[in-house]
Amino acid sequence: MDSRSIRTRIGGKMSLGVFSQPPLKWITIGILLLCGLYLSRTIILIGLADWLDVSQPPIKADYVFILPGNEQTRPFVAAALIRKKFADTALIPSNQQTVVVEEGFELPTEEKIRGSLLARGIADNKIKILEVATNSTWSDAQTLATFLKSHPTSTVLVVTDHFHTRRSSWVFRQVLPSAKARLRFISAPTDGWNKDNWWTTKTGILLVTTEYMKYAFYLLRYGDYLTWLSLITVTVVLATWRIFRWKNSPVISAD
Repeated sequence: MDSRSIRTRIGGKMSLGVFSQPPLKWITIGILLLCGLYLSRTIILIGLADWLDVSQPPIKADYVFILPGNEQTRPFVAAALIRKKFADTALIPSNQQTVVVEEGFELPTEEKIRGSLLARGIADNKIKILEVATNSTWSDAQTLATFLKSHPTSTVLVVTDHFHTRRSSWVFRQVLPSAKARLRFISAPTDGWNKDNWWTTKTGILLVTTEYMKYAFYLLRYGDYLTWLSLITVTVVLATWRIFRWKNSPVISAD
């Protein structure tokens, strides 16, 4: 037998060894697929940010519920909704206090939000702070659920950042399944990045990829198997891409 052959004799028959080359067509398909992904990268990346945004236009409601987390924009959107008669009263969940707050070096989050509303002309009797301390979107939803038990017909506009609306709406549907028709999610702008080119700045990369990671965590903890498995796969891909992209992206600070 020719020593250069990679065939082996098994059961009296000649068979190809492990060094057989894969069909050329599969290599071609793989190359074309990679080229297609590369050429479509802008559309795909914009789509990843767009998918996170499920915000809705405002309609008349009884309350506007301000999620903690971005005191630079969310309170001002809520104030505008009240001033334009989309809602009558602002609801603010109390945030779990940090050491900095406990030591008196910083105001509690709920007081920052309240101060912003007052500065925008919202009367103090139109602002209600819910006293149960929260530390996550899930506990924010639980706080609203407790409030709505004594207000069973009230409607609520929930204000948060645009990229946070998908996760927050999913959370509120889990916690408040019977009240989901009475909730509407309104987006607030986020300074320092644009979802049409978020992958070009560290701020955008951080916010979008972190949001996917948080959503995956929530699905893992509270969701069903198939849903969280699918999102975790996407999250792993994004996390890997983020590591390689991070070093070459400029920092754009929010003013």
